[in-house]
Amino acid sequence: DRTGSRRSVLVLLATGAAASYALLGGLEQLGAGAGPRLGAALGATAVFAVFATSVLPMATALSLASLSRDGGIGSFGTVRMLGTLGFLAAIVAFPLVLPALDGLQLADVPSWFEQRSGLGWIFPLATACAIAAALLALRLPTGGAASLRSRPGDARRLLRHRPVVHLLGFLFLAHLCLLGPIHLLPLLVDARGGDEASVGRMWMWMLARVI
Repeated sequence: DRTGSRRSVLVLLATGAAASYALLGGLEQLGAGAGPRLGAALGATAVFAVFATSVLPMATALSLASLSRDGGIGSFGTVRMLGTLGFLAAIVAFPLVLPALDGLQLADVPSWFEQRSGLGWIFPLATACAIAAALLALRLPTGGAASLRSRPGDARRLLRHRPVVHLLGFLFLAHLCLLGPIHLLPLLVDARGGDEASVGRMWMWMLARVI
C-alpha cells in the first residue's frame, strides 16, 4: 500500500462495489427480448471483479491494523464472527422480505427498479448495502499501522520471493475452484426447482460450521 490511507481505499472500493451492483442490476434494461448484450455483461462483471471482490481483503487489512493499534488483535476472531452473523441474518431475512418488495407500487420510481421480482431485488439491496458500508467506513480510525506505506520496490521484491509466488498461485487456484461453484450454485438450485429460500437454507448449514 503506497497510499498510507487504507480507509480511503476501502471507501473507494465500497463505492465502486455499489456501482458494480447497480450496473449488473441494470443489464436487463439493455436487452430487447434476447437479454443483455454480451459486451455489457462482461464489462459490468469486470467492474464487479475489480471492486466488489477487493472489499473484504481491504476491510480485513484495515481491521487488523486498527485492532493491533488498540492492543486488541486477539479480538479479530470475534469481529469476523460478527460479520458472519450479519451475512447469516441477511440470507435468512432476504426471502422473508421478498413478498413485501414484490408488492410495492413503483409507478413513480426510475426504470431501474421496474419489473423487479425474486432475486432481481438483490441488486438494488446490495447497492444500498454497499453505499451504507462506504459511509460507515468513513468513521473508521486512521493512523498507526493503518497509515503505514510500503517502500518503493517492495512489490517487486515480494514477487521475486519464490514462496510468495507459490502462495499467490495456490490462492488463485483455490479461489477459482471455490468461488466458481459458489456463484453457480443458485443457478443449479433454480434449475432443480428451488427458490431463494432454498439457497438461504443451504447457506445456513455451512455458516453454522463457520460460527
